[in-house]
Amino acid sequence: MEYPEIFNVDEDEFLIGAVRDPFDLIQLNKLHSLWNSQGALEWSSGVNDFPLFSLIDPDGCLVGKLNGRIVSILIAINYSKTNSFIGAFITDPKLRNRGYGTRLWEAALAHCGKRCIGMYAVETMVKRYQRDGFQSMGKVLIYKIGQLDRFDDPEDDSITDANTVPLQELTVFNQSTGLAHLPGNFLQAWMRQPGAVAVAYKSRDGLLGYGIIRRCYANGMWKIGPLVATDGRAAEKILHVLLSRAPDARGVLMEVFADNKPAVELVEGLCGTVLEENVIMYRSITGSEVHSNFTSCIYAVTSGVIG
Repeated sequence: MEYPEIFNVDEDEFLIGAVRDPFDLIQLNKLHSLWNSQGALEWSSGVNDFPLFSLIDPDGCLVGKLNGRIVSILIAINYSKTNSFIGAFITDPKLRNRGYGTRLWEAALAHCGKRCIGMYAVETMVKRYQRDGFQSMGKVLIYKIGQLDRFDDPEDDSITDANTVPLQELTVFNQSTGLAHLPGNFLQAWMRQPGAVAVAYKSRDGLLGYGIIRRCYANGMWKIGPLVATDGRAAEKILHVLLSRAPDARGVLMEVFADNKPAVELVEGLCGTVLEENVIMYRSITGSEVHSNFTSCIYAVTSGVIG
């Protein structure tokens, strides 16, 4: 693993650095899911998430190492010169409350600099993040949908493989629906990742929405994200197709903006149950503007790690 010099902090044999190598990122992804699986929440990252996150920001996958062993993980993605997102913050359950996570958090803030920083925080950490200038802007609900054998794959000519949609068309669609921050190279790789299913819904007038479902590391779960659509009817059609494409899943996870009422009603109408509520937080005067623009067409966020 190689670490940029800017992150080398040698203190009590504790080093902070960025993981760049694709193989190391896969192993880091597994370790993160292992630590998460020791909690009560049935949450897990997708099997290809961390290597794909690095396509946006090669220096964004940060770790803290104690005596050469990784003990803390955090993803801090700089999308642009003005915007960042932080997620996947976790410390080895056996080594918490010793300051390792705090040091990694400080390194992540330094990496993001003066950018507008977004994140989804667990309720118990909100006051801690407020001390660093973050403001609450709403909530994200983590849903689980089960009993997947009840979903049939409808034969519909308007549903197509999203990988056949020209990137330029996807880019224009994202700019109108709140996902303009996702770079084209990342979006293509995200849709084409091994084992994932990406579908698009089109009409004569053009693209009406698309969604992606991918396999998780733990608990036999799959995840949907993003699911973006111009209206509830398009979102429902895409969601039904995606749910029918994961027949071996024990359940499917979705992260939904709580103030997107049509999205909430759609998932709960399919007997989706809330596993956890996270708080949307931003550190920037423009945070509320960012959030208000990023909800109405997004029926499932890409990932709680990158927004």
